[in-house]
This record gives sequence, structure tokens and C-alpha cells, in this order.
Amino acid sequence: MVVAPEVFYRDIAVMAALTLSLFILGYGFRGPGRINRLEGGLLLACFVSYTVYLISTTFSS
Repeated sequence: MVVAPEVFYRDIAVMAALTLSLFILGYGFRGPGRINRLEGGLLLACFVSYTVYLISTTFSS
């Protein structure tokens, strides 16, 4: 399967940023491995918005 290089770099950057934010939020500042609802909602909102962005760019081309 052939994938354009710009798609690969965009996805790697977003995946790395979200993974880093998950590790930071889950590190345990408030307890061992606790992520509260606000933080979980923020991560979920990032995931949903990125998925919507990918779908919209796929169908607009």
C-alpha cells in the first residue's frame, strides 16, 4: 500500500503528542495512575476531533 509522506508525518506527530499527554496525565500527580473525568474528556475530545478531521479530509479530496 502506498501512503503519501505528508500523511505519515502528520499522523506520527499527532500520535506522539497524544501519547505524551496520556503519559503526563497518567503519571500520578494526584495518585497512582489516576486520570479524572476532565482529563479523560480532554483526551477523548482530541481523539474525536482528529478522527473527524481525518474523515473530512478523506471525503473532501
